Amino acid sequence: MLIPFDRQVFNIVHLGIAFLVIFSADFTVTNMQKTINASIKQDKPWYNVDGYVSLGLVYLVYGIFLWLAPSVVALVGTKLALLIGAMGITIFMFSLTLEILYVTYIGIFLTGVGGSFLWVGEGHYVVLNSDPETMSRNVGLFWFLYSSSLIFGNLYAVFQLTGKTRIDYDTRHRLLYVLGSLGAIGCILLALLGPPKRHNSEIPIRHEGPVQALKKTWKIFRTKKILILLLTFIFGGFQQSFGGGIYPPSVGFTQEFGNKAKQLVPMCGLVYGLGDSIGGLVNMLLRKMRLKISKRSIVITGFILEAIAFCIIFINIPSDAVFGETSKTAIIKSNMWLALLSSFLIGIGDSCLNTQIFPLIAELHPQFSAHTCALYKFTKSVSMAIFFFCSNSLGLHLQLIILIVLGLIGTIAFVWVDYKESIGKTEKNNTDVTAT
Repeated sequence: MLIPFDRQVFNIVHLGIAFLVIFSADFTVTNMQKTINASIKQDKPWYNVDGYVSLGLVYLVYGIFLWLAPSVVALVGTKLALLIGAMGITIFMFSLTLEILYVTYIGIFLTGVGGSFLWVGEGHYVVLNSDPETMSRNVGLFWFLYSSSLIFGNLYAVFQLTGKTRIDYDTRHRLLYVLGSLGAIGCILLALLGPPKRHNSEIPIRHEGPVQALKKTWKIFRTKKILILLLTFIFGGFQQSFGGGIYPPSVGFTQEFGNKAKQLVPMCGLVYGLGDSIGGLVNMLLRKMRLKISKRSIVITGFILEAIAFCIIFINIPSDAVFGETSKTAIIKSNMWLALLSSFLIGIGDSCLNTQIFPLIAELHPQFSAHTCALYKFTKSVSMAIFFFCSNSLGLHLQLIILIVLGLIGTIAFVWVDYKESIGKTEKNNTDVTAT
């Protein structure tokens, strides 16, 4: 068998399927937020909610509440925190169907808060179901299932938008009702989640109060290796906001693609998810084959693929497409297949980074999984919020230059921390052998 199926694996698969269902809906909404909001404004001129700004607000609220999320997990438990988080995200999707300003902003607040509880709970639950020798496998398995969510919701959207030059009232409501229903099904799946299971553990499960959890999170934040990894976390946020929320609408706003432009928005999200899923699957296979490939080698490979994608986008999509509909031409004639290839490569790169970050931060502070997960998500979400807010002012080509430079810096930071950690583990093992 590729993976021995026991209670531990069952829990990870259960969690992964729940996230697959929830984020099949959420990622599709995120991917199309700019175009959905623009279509609402065409029908209701007073609905002045910019897609990039709303996404920026979501991740800003998300980042702020991540500081409280470990305390919530400690207070109510992992399972209930996951359920509350999923409910917040689901309510946001239904709130968009009302097309009322203040309701939309309430939904933005709830999905930001909900996302913080959901992701800190997820990181904690995965660690509680993992031993040191199964951590990378379980992260890869979860990531494969979770990232597949980018495929299914966007696939439904592709069929809904076939031949459409704009998203009309009936189409967007049909989309949002179906996606919101998926979110509700995901909530039910999380409610049925089983208790965590370990075979054996060198990492004790800690129980602490909410105040202690907040203090420990701040203490970990100030450690040297976490501070250096902030550069990697920031790049992770920038590239995810670009690949999942900025680039697809930019393709859709490029009029040179003709009547396929709007359909290309979910198609970009679909192939982005396909790349993400393949990256997670390859990570699992590498661990199963016991090939000695370091985390830093995988991250370097991912960055190279993303850098290639950024260069293709630079010549294939006009710079002002990020702001809205444009008839301007790119450096070359805009090509649909190059646009999709770019999304695919960014997806693989995203998977390479995320499947290696989680095991690394779990190794740095194994007893405080909820805290390190919160710090990673906090930095990533704030950087995503900043990138979304700036996207209304920065042209697409300038964004690409920023991504390449920051990606190089973030990759170097990851390589340094991973190298230092591997050296430390080697020295510890040698000391243990000598003592024996």
